[in-house]
Amino acid sequence: MRTIVLLLSLTIITLGIASAQSLPSSGKEPSWVMINDSIVGELVLTLDQRDRLQRLENRYQDEYDRALAEDTLTAGERAIRLRLLSDARQKEIGTIMTGKQYGQWLGLLKRHEEAEERKAALKK
Repeated sequence: MRTIVLLLSLTIITLGIASAQSLPSSGKEPSWVMINDSIVGELVLTLDQRDRLQRLENRYQDEYDRALAEDTLTAGERAIRLRLLSDARQKEIGTIMTGKQYGQWLGLLKRHEEAEERKAALKK
């Protein structure tokens, strides 16, 4: 009897954990958007989108780090390389997100940039 109660308890706990980790019925859940270690907003993404975006971010961060570490580049060449990487990254993000999500993401970026500009203006 004790074994049956223990097995039943483990089954209930396992089912509770499994349901707690599942996505809502829409198949999507909110995901935080971070820029320079600051949370700037939230997008509703699928797990596949989040995974693909994380892999993309890791890959581009490695590319950015290599460009910054390249000591044979002039400041102008480095700026061009970083801009090209940023443009390629944004284009690739657009292929992962839906049009609506991408528009929301661009809006988050714009609001963040405007806030940074206001902060910089206040420091002057």
